[in-house]
Amino acid sequence: ARVWLYKEISLISELKSIPIMKEKIVNRFGLIPTELENLFFLKKIELKGSKCFFRKIIIKKDCIDIFIDTFFWKNKIDSLISALFGYKFVLIDGGNVIRLYITINTLLSVLNKLYNGIKND
Repeated sequence: ARVWLYKEISLISELKSIPIMKEKIVNRFGLIPTELENLFFLKKIELKGSKCFFRKIIIKKDCIDIFIDTFFWKNKIDSLISALFGYKFVLIDGGNVIRLYITINTLLSVLNKLYNGIKND
């Protein structure tokens, strides 16, 4: 059951599929343990990050590294930096990576803010 579960979660490609999958799990196995909730949270970050044209997000102990899609962000870097105003961050690796000094709990709201800015451009 565990391998099936990991495979199903890895195949989720839309945010709206997460609640459906959670309901399926609850109906089949009962309450969702914290560890599985954390996995769903990371999946949300992955999906939202890809909608923001980020190639990879690495969560570290004291910061979060976001690898940007330079092709998309090349002409929009000012918008990206403006959206991050108020957060402590640095650009590293020649501007290809944003190192954000935020908690993982803040990350999803930052991604939502960035996504809404992209949608409205």
